[in-house]
Amino acid sequence: MDVKTKGHAAILIFLGFFTLVFFSAEARAGEKGPYAEPPRAMWVWDAKLFRDEPAPQRLLDFCKARRVNLIFYTAYKVGGSLAWDYRRFNKTAHQNGIGVHALAGDPRWALLKYHHRCLEWVSDILEFNMAAAPDERFDGVHSDVEPYLLGKAWE
Repeated sequence: MDVKTKGHAAILIFLGFFTLVFFSAEARAGEKGPYAEPPRAMWVWDAKLFRDEPAPQRLLDFCKARRVNLIFYTAYKVGGSLAWDYRRFNKTAHQNGIGVHALAGDPRWALLKYHHRCLEWVSDILEFNMAAAPDERFDGVHSDVEPYLLGKAWE
């Protein structure tokens, strides 16, 4: 991999980290809500969780019982018919003192020719947040790229 591509990958990783830190610090400033304590996070990759009506509340109960106050929740597509489900889940999580970050990732996002996909995803999350009520928004984004999975393409 050339220096330019690695540089772009480093920028994407930095942007993901910056967004996570920025949103977390902003939320912590009031010392209320999900960020009053240090983060104790959990990754949830099950995009079908909404289909089982009691499942979201069971997840939140599980988190509360274990003092998990931040969920990285899979959110590749947040528009259309899923928007209402994400808004409802985020609102309920916030009412339970749990923050929610939109989660997505693809190792190819580390490659220059796929950067646009990551940026489009972040743009979709920002549009979702602008259209949602404050308590229905994502608190941040978490880009799980893991470029080492590309093997030789990353070297």
